[in-house]
Amino acid sequence: MNITNQLREAILNYKNGDEEAFFVIREESEDYVSKCVKGALKEQADNEELVLSAIDEVYLEMKENICNLSNVDSFFGWVSFVVNQKLSVANGNEDIIEESDALLSAASC
Repeated sequence: MNITNQLREAILNYKNGDEEAFFVIREESEDYVSKCVKGALKEQADNEELVLSAIDEVYLEMKENICNLSNVDSFFGWVSFVVNQKLSVANGNEDIIEESDALLSAASC
């Protein structure tokens, strides 16, 4: 998936301290995040409450760790990583979650 200029600019602005830019990031990525979350939840993807909660969790993780994204053009790959690591617990992979939390929070903005 290609990143739009608007999304690229919003990511760079957010990384430079513009908190409002995250609204654009969310708007530009919500379809992709939703698709990834539903894919990661598999059999539980029909549970709308769970899906919405998981999407919120993913965005919180993204907001806290987007500074770790070194190449803006790899944003959607990074989003997939965040979704898969964040939701691995939902699929019974609790051992992975501690490692992924360490990876996601390894750097700070």
